[in-house]
Amino acid sequence: MYSKAEYGIYKRKMPNGKTVYYYWVYDEQTGKRLSRSTGQRTKAKALDYVLARREEGLLGIADRKSMTLEEFCKDLFMPGKCPIQKDAEARGRTVAGNTMKNRRISLDKHILPYLGKTRVSAITSAQINEWLISLPSKDKIKRTTCNQSLDALSTVMKYAIKRGIIQNNPCQSVENLGDDTESTQAFTVKEVDAIIGEEKDWKNPIFRLMCMTSAVTGMRVGEVLALRPSHVFPDHILVAHNFSPVDGLKTTKTKRKRIVPITPYLYKAIASWFPADNSKYIFSSDGNKPYAESSVAYAINKRCEKLGIKGKTFHSFRAFLDSIFMAKNINETTLRKMIGHKDAKMTEHYMHMEAAEFSIVTDAQEDIGKKFLIDKPE
Repeated sequence: MYSKAEYGIYKRKMPNGKTVYYYWVYDEQTGKRLSRSTGQRTKAKALDYVLARREEGLLGIADRKSMTLEEFCKDLFMPGKCPIQKDAEARGRTVAGNTMKNRRISLDKHILPYLGKTRVSAITSAQINEWLISLPSKDKIKRTTCNQSLDALSTVMKYAIKRGIIQNNPCQSVENLGDDTESTQAFTVKEVDAIIGEEKDWKNPIFRLMCMTSAVTGMRVGEVLALRPSHVFPDHILVAHNFSPVDGLKTTKTKRKRIVPITPYLYKAIASWFPADNSKYIFSSDGNKPYAESSVAYAINKRCEKLGIKGKTFHSFRAFLDSIFMAKNINETTLRKMIGHKDAKMTEHYMHMEAAEFSIVTDAQEDIGKKFLIDKPE
């Protein structure tokens, strides 16, 4: 069966006597054959130009400036296809899979249904502002989710500038909506003691150990899940990675390693779960892949439910330690080194905790967990 070619290249002599290569292609919307200049004077460069447009999904578009937002966003934030991701990788950077996933969700759910049919070059700041303000009531979502959608749209517009479709980012002058994120509620000392309880209180006691670890180190759930025996020492943990359900093993949120002091009892407790192979994960059923975050969340939710504790999550252990350390007047520098808060002024200190600071931290850890962090008599 005959199939027409996708495109073709031919040369044309210009009035000034010079030869320029053109290409023909069928318009995606009308099916009509279009002819456009490549601006190149050699066939090889003309072919490179055409293939580049094809890779960007622009080959069958008559005029870049007539592209709708929906057309332009066809492959954006799609794993393996996204030109923004490819550009970042070519520059030695990475775009987190979670970020890609969330931005694509914002596009499909909150941006394209309202702005998708509008030409990219015609989208104005006023139009974006009107869309953003109406979004909470139209889509029944929080203002913080709306702001995330604005950020995703701004990323799209920055890419449109790179592609020469627009000159300025219309999102730049649009102000974010007021933040309505609920701050993470910290566990109280009594709640931490009750939640951790005894091993018999947990269907799977390894989740109890995860709670203990976070309660006295402030480690994020992904950081705890990423632990392997090679990261756990008798007096400290090397926090070097984070495990994400989307990206797998990656760097920490701050992209910096840090050392967190631990007490002998916590080391003994974690070491008792070490797999035989040091390269395997500790908090795992088989060592090959850590437990799912959803499984951890479910176990903690069930425990909190039984104890009548509401509105708390695994992250509440981190908030708990943060508040306890501040109440004990442990200086902010030591706190940041341990907790791993991202602060440009402190990034050089993450790996430099002095012996005296170790002692301050472990004293506080033992005080926090009198019921579960002090070595019990045999």
